Amino acid sequence: MQMGSHLRQLVWIFAFSTAGCLAALSGRAADIPLEYSDAVHKAEAEGLSLYQAYEKGPAQSTDEVAAAKSRLTDLCDFSYVPVKVKEGDQDVIYFLAEGPQKTDIIIGRHFRVVDSIVEASSRSCLSLGTPKPSLVALFVTHLLSPTPTLFHVYLTLHHKVGLYVNTGAGKWWVKNGHIQFLEPPAAPTK
Repeated sequence: MQMGSHLRQLVWIFAFSTAGCLAALSGRAADIPLEYSDAVHKAEAEGLSLYQAYEKGPAQSTDEVAAAKSRLTDLCDFSYVPVKVKEGDQDVIYFLAEGPQKTDIIIGRHFRVVDSIVEASSRSCLSLGTPKPSLVALFVTHLLSPTPTLFHVYLTLHHKVGLYVNTGAGKWWVKNGHIQFLEPPAAPTK
């Protein structure tokens, strides 16, 4: 498992057994707060498109892919698979990190490149390795946005595992390409 020392302070990851996950997620999902509705629907749509494109195979090695890869900084010690997705009238190149085993779950860092704009999926590199067959969900803390992202959606579709995502806006459940809001953050205790 690769994890930077600063990441240990920022991200907690717990693997749930079937019983633990079901107990943690037995509550009813809350309505998505209105201010996050567009971001959630966009993440679901883009995550599904990314998964479908990945399933078709890597993008051909072209000047466009090479130019996009040259813009990447802070690459992790993983191999990266380029995937091309059409979003509206724009070509988007994704670079998806993969571990030594195809079954390794890589939480970060993946990249999305549109023209000269590069977006990373996380602040740090993190491989969870290959999960045990009894694993049904992971718990991650996401610091880059108030909602789960297209990368969380992609990971749930690709690895057939649920993600319990904690953000500044609250707790979320991502499974089978869908995002549910579970609850707002707890009030600080005095």
